[in-house]
Amino acid sequence: MKDADKVSDVHDNPPWYARNPDGKIVLGAVPDRLLCHPELQRRGIVLREPMKPGVAFRSFAIDDGPPNRGLVVKVLDLDTQELEIYERLLDHLDSPQNHTIPCEIVRSGHPMLIMPLLTRIELMIAGRGSSLSGLLDIFYQLIEGVAYLHQHSIAHMDLCPGNVAGALEPQSDFHASLQLWRVYIYDFDTSLQFAHGPGCQHAITLPESQIPPPSGLTYFDPYSWDVYCLGHLLDELMDHYVALHTKSPPWLLRRYARCGVPDRLIDHPELLRRGIVLIDSMKPGVVFRSLVQDGGPAGRGFVVKVLDLADEELKVYERLLGCINSPQNHTIPCEIVRDGHPMLIMPMLSRIDATISQQCNQLSDLVDIFYQLIEVDFTSPSTHTCVDTHHQGVGYLHQHHIAHMDLCFGNVGAALSIPASYHPSLTLGKVYIYDFNTSRQFTRGPGHQHAIALPESQTSPPDGITHFDPYSWDVYCIGHLLDELMDCALAPALVRAMADWS
Repeated sequence: MKDADKVSDVHDNPPWYARNPDGKIVLGAVPDRLLCHPELQRRGIVLREPMKPGVAFRSFAIDDGPPNRGLVVKVLDLDTQELEIYERLLDHLDSPQNHTIPCEIVRSGHPMLIMPLLTRIELMIAGRGSSLSGLLDIFYQLIEGVAYLHQHSIAHMDLCPGNVAGALEPQSDFHASLQLWRVYIYDFDTSLQFAHGPGCQHAITLPESQIPPPSGLTYFDPYSWDVYCLGHLLDELMDHYVALHTKSPPWLLRRYARCGVPDRLIDHPELLRRGIVLIDSMKPGVVFRSLVQDGGPAGRGFVVKVLDLADEELKVYERLLGCINSPQNHTIPCEIVRDGHPMLIMPMLSRIDATISQQCNQLSDLVDIFYQLIEVDFTSPSTHTCVDTHHQGVGYLHQHHIAHMDLCFGNVGAALSIPASYHPSLTLGKVYIYDFNTSRQFTRGPGHQHAIALPESQTSPPDGITHFDPYSWDVYCIGHLLDELMDCALAPALVRAMADWS
C-alpha cells in the first residue's frame, strides 16, 4: 500500500480516497487498498473507477468482457444501519416480495458489499415498459419492494432513480442471482430500522436525501416519507416513458399521474387555431404539454409555458430568440404568444439521458454533448447585442451577460430523430437549454460581477452558501450536470477523472 493511500484511510469508515504522491485526493481513481484487496484479487475483480468517490466503485468487466458483466463494490459506513439492514434482508432473498439487490457481504477487513452492476431504471422503461402492462409491472414491483421493507419495519429514506435499478437480459445471463426484468432496491446508507411499523411510528428528523422535503419540512413519519419519495420516483419514470415512446400514454395514467389543464388554456384561441390540445401538466400551473397534435407520433408534441412577468424570463427569451440563427446559441427555438398573457410554445425535446443512451456510441459523441453545454470563456463583449462567436451553450449566455442560475438535468434537452424531423426549427443532435425563470441579466460580465443572493435551484449550494458570483454558480451547476451525464454514459475512466466535480 502506498503512503498516499494510508493518508486517505486513517479511519476505516468511508470515504476511501486515492491520493497522489503530494497527498491530493484523486477523485477519479480507485485507492490501492481496494486494488490490492486480497478478496477482490482472489475473485479476479479489478475496479476501474468510482461511481461515488470514496464509497462505491465499479468494474466494467471481470475479464475484459462486456460491461454487463460488471460488479460494484461499496465500502460500508459502520456508523449507519446499512450493514445490519443488508444482513436482515439478504437472509430472506428467496422471498418474491423482497426486491433487495442480491449481493455478498465481504468481512475480510472493513465490511463491504459486492453486487452486480445493474441497468438504470430509466433504460428498463425503454424495454419492459414499452407496453402499458410492462410499465405497470415496474410500478407494481417498486411499490411491492417498499411495502416489504415497511412490513419489516425498515424505511429506506432515500428512494430515487439512483437507488433503484433493473436486471435486463445481459446481467441476468451472467449473474445467476438476478431475475430477468426484476426491479431491485439498494443503497441503504440513510435507511433506518424501527420498533414500530407503519401507522404507529412517530415522526423523526429527515436525513439528507435526493428528494427535497415539501415546504421545508424537517420532521416526518419515515414510512410516509418513503411513500412521498416513491411518488416522485414514479412521476419521473412516467416522464421517461412519455419521452421515449411514440404513443401517448393511456388516458387513465395521464388522468391520475398529472394535474389537469385549466380551461383558459384548453379554450385559448391561439392554441385552438394551431390545433394544439394540451393533455396534462409537466409543472402544475405553469408548464403543459401536448404529446400529439393530430394523432401522430409523440415527437410532434409541444410544450406550453405560462410566463411569470415578475421575473426576467420573457426579456431573456426576447434577446436570445433575436439571434436564434447563431449556431452557438443553444436556446430552445420557441415562439412567444402575446395574445392575452404571454406564454411560450416550444417543441417537446428528448431527455438528455435518452440522447446519451441512444446516440453516444463512442467517446467523441459524449465529448460533443459536453462541448455543446459548456464552452465557457470569461471574455465578455462590451454590449448586450448578439454577436456570432465561438462560445457555445453556457459560454454563449455568459458572453451576453446572462446567468441561467438553474442548470440541471431537467432544464436541458436534445433533438433526436423524431422531434428534429417534425420541428424544422430544431437541429438534429443539438443540445438545447431552456427554463430561464430564475435567470438574470447583468451589466457586468464574468470576472467582474459581484456575488448575488442565490435563488432556489435544483442543485444545492455547497456548505450552505447563500451568496455567489452568478456566472461561477452556473459553472458549479454545470459540473454537477456533467457528473450526472457521466453516470448515464458509463464513460471511460479518463473522462470521469477529468469531469468529476464532486
